[in-house]
Amino acid sequence: MIGFWGEVRQIELETDTIQQVLIWLESRQELIRAIHYRYAGHRLQNGERVLVNMSGVDLQLGTGGFGFVMATDIDWQAESPPPQHSALAGKDEHPRNFKLWPYAGRIIKLRYSPSQTPVQTAECEESEAHSLFCQPFSLQGRYVIAGELHSMLPVLAALLYCWQPERRIAYIMDDQAALHIGFSDHIRRLQKQVRLTTITYGQAVGGDVETVNVYTALEAAVKVVGADDIIITQGPGVVGTRTIRGFSGMQLAHWIHVIATSGGVPVVIPRIQWGDQRSRHKGLSEHTRYPLLAHTLAKACIPYPTQISTYYEDGRISDEILEEQMNQLREKHEVIPIPVYHFHRELEEALQWYGTVKTMGRSYADDPSFFAAVGAVFHFYRSSGKMTNDT
Repeated sequence: MIGFWGEVRQIELETDTIQQVLIWLESRQELIRAIHYRYAGHRLQNGERVLVNMSGVDLQLGTGGFGFVMATDIDWQAESPPPQHSALAGKDEHPRNFKLWPYAGRIIKLRYSPSQTPVQTAECEESEAHSLFCQPFSLQGRYVIAGELHSMLPVLAALLYCWQPERRIAYIMDDQAALHIGFSDHIRRLQKQVRLTTITYGQAVGGDVETVNVYTALEAAVKVVGADDIIITQGPGVVGTRTIRGFSGMQLAHWIHVIATSGGVPVVIPRIQWGDQRSRHKGLSEHTRYPLLAHTLAKACIPYPTQISTYYEDGRISDEILEEQMNQLREKHEVIPIPVYHFHRELEEALQWYGTVKTMGRSYADDPSFFAAVGAVFHFYRSSGKMTNDT
């Protein structure tokens, strides 16, 4: 990976897992903003020299417009020396019994790359929860909400919180967009205000709970987190190529199958927008329509807002076109119309409580249909009676 050396000039943001810093790059004579993921606990200091990956900035990627710290040029001094053993120790010492220093565990994410990161997953042998994953599992008819875009999460979480603040939400982030959950500003904001537990699976890393795959992520949401609500989305920074299948949101079809075969009911947040200039995203986005029409073998519930134009004075909105698009899905899925008046007040109150949410750079005022789609799912979900095993 190509990198540029620079000096840390200022720490702008810091948590236990991430730092956002300003770095002066000597060779480029440029002050840039960069993200440092605190692997193994290392904390950058002002004046420290670091190697920075600038590919996202150079390619002018929207969400990727940061440098990322790859390495430092100082020796990291551990608080204590590593244990004096190796995988070649005596046969009476199994490597799995070793204290893994200084890492959290032995399951590798970002595997076989310079950034590979050892974590302890919830289901691995070293985990206190391991025995739970050796038992049968079923979602027992619970609804699990799946949305393509990360920006759907804060809207739904705010609605759930304003409805019942004590609800425990499990958020599952997959590995098709941002790999480190620490990159999400929304996660930091939500965890200060909402009972939100994060789960990262696959190559995604940094969640409160780590799992190997989406099946055990769902299992962890129930058995480890004890969640009232389970939400799956991609992280920030999705991928698209202007081709019919070449986008990261194709994972939506996979999530539906996993939820259904795990005994649950998939509830899909449709991506609806009129503020996007691209024809494939007008009304019901192709990124929702195509996976659901062409690649799903299980039925999903798809609530969607109706009478949108009644509430929002936006000449771009066409209730008729949206209705035609949603009708295309009825043969394979349960498509549920929800008039906006059922949730309009709750949606505006939730957004006022949470603050600004933008999707593809557009706010509620710019593209209200996107937010109304989340509101429709919330109303359906709240009224369904299939939110937890206890209801």
